[in-house]
Amino acid sequence: SIMGYIIIMVTVLVFAVFIIRHSRQFFQQLARQRIGYCLLVEKYQHDSQYYLVFQQGEQEWRVTCPLEVYLKLQPPTRGELVLSKGEFYTFEE
Repeated sequence: SIMGYIIIMVTVLVFAVFIIRHSRQFFQQLARQRIGYCLLVEKYQHDSQYYLVFQQGEQEWRVTCPLEVYLKLQPPTRGELVLSKGEFYTFEE
């Protein structure tokens, strides 16, 4: 009977850890905003920050990005833009 309680407690603990881990992933993905297919129209550097300018129809996004991404991308380039909390997350050609 004690062994049964231990097994139940371990099962509940493992289930709780599983729920917490997956809920974190879920809320991180909610913070990501999939903009969709955009055109990279401009890139520039200002005050040691690297900026990319994307357009989709009448909308425009100016976002900071890491140096590696700044060096890799050359306008005009089409691809899918994803923002996380309003900041650059990914751009896939």
